[in-house]
Amino acid sequence: MVNLVVGCDGFGDDVLAAALRAIEAAGFSVAVSDRSDEHVLAWLDDEFAGAWSSEAYAGSSYVARKGDAIAGFATFDPRGMRFDWLRGLGAQADVGIFGPFGVAKAFRKSGIGPHLLTAALCGVAARGYKRALIPAVGEEKLIEYYQRNSGAVIGYRAGVQRCRCAGTAARGGRGREGALGGVGSRG
Repeated sequence: MVNLVVGCDGFGDDVLAAALRAIEAAGFSVAVSDRSDEHVLAWLDDEFAGAWSSEAYAGSSYVARKGDAIAGFATFDPRGMRFDWLRGLGAQADVGIFGPFGVAKAFRKSGIGPHLLTAALCGVAARGYKRALIPAVGEEKLIEYYQRNSGAVIGYRAGVQRCRCAGTAARGGRGREGALGGVGSRG
């Protein structure tokens, strides 16, 4: 289990506009809301085994739809979460929280996932955070996905007391210092 960190410098209004255009170009509508409605929360419980609706309710979410069907979502800046993995980096004033995030199985090959991820990271940046924490990522495949699509670096690995980071982040070459901002050995 790892916590990933993304520097927010490259996630401005122009990047958000491009991500939203890409979602729409793929044939989906997309909207952001401060609190997900009951229909979205019920869909989250059904689609993702009931684990994420409380987190989505506590934050803002970009939700993509294909007609009436919900295709995917990305939550950012959930408030009041008290999970163990949000201590350390997640408790720092300049760190916003990303997630949860997911695309329905029927739409996973549509290409909207990276754009929802980008839109939510832009939401974190727009709220004034310098870094985004992507907490509790458990699968190596997902770690690689976040690294590839957001420039995330490993900020903390469960059971490891020091910071472990990739050399240079893929997005904009921000690397360890850009994403971690001098966090050092804190997790």
